[in-house]
Amino acid sequence: EMCIRDSFKLLTGLESEYEGRISVNGTDIRGLWPALYDEIGVVLQDAFLFDDTFLQNVTLYRPELQGRVEPVMRSLGMDAFLASHYLDQPFQNTKGNLSGGEKQKLALARVLVEQKNVIFLDEATNALDANNEREIMEQLHAFYKGRTVVVVAHRLSTVRDADKIVVLDKGRIVEEGTHQELTALRGTYYKLVKNQLELGN
Repeated sequence: EMCIRDSFKLLTGLESEYEGRISVNGTDIRGLWPALYDEIGVVLQDAFLFDDTFLQNVTLYRPELQGRVEPVMRSLGMDAFLASHYLDQPFQNTKGNLSGGEKQKLALARVLVEQKNVIFLDEATNALDANNEREIMEQLHAFYKGRTVVVVAHRLSTVRDADKIVVLDKGRIVEEGTHQELTALRGTYYKLVKNQLELGN
């Protein structure tokens, strides 16, 4: 059984003891470390922010990225946030002065600002309401072009437009395909969709 964090560890070399072979374009991944690490961005379910300024939390202390921060945050619907916070304002993670949704958006902004080529999203929109999620997903789809994106989600609205959906049951792959293909199978995925989106028979 494998979770998204395990996949990230394997791809970045944080976990090097495993059976089998992982390759990228035919090259064993062990020969691509640590360069591959620089290509990967991750947004986990629980966004971690440092006790520092909002700007440093998004750029991760890289001044060359500062010019990208405001446009990215606006693309994530954070205009109101920018109007009420200074980017150089200190943020105290322990104070709880941000909503879960705001933290998640800042974590997403961090990955978008970095412009990584491989992105892992682990329940990255779980703290957002349906309207916020829909707007952000529309923005993210434009960013996804030309990139490899792995999304782990229980909300089917987050993955329905994916090129390939992999359905797991108790840690094992039970179905693979597009939303249309899996819905037509009327199997595990269809049942999940029917429960969440009320597709009917």
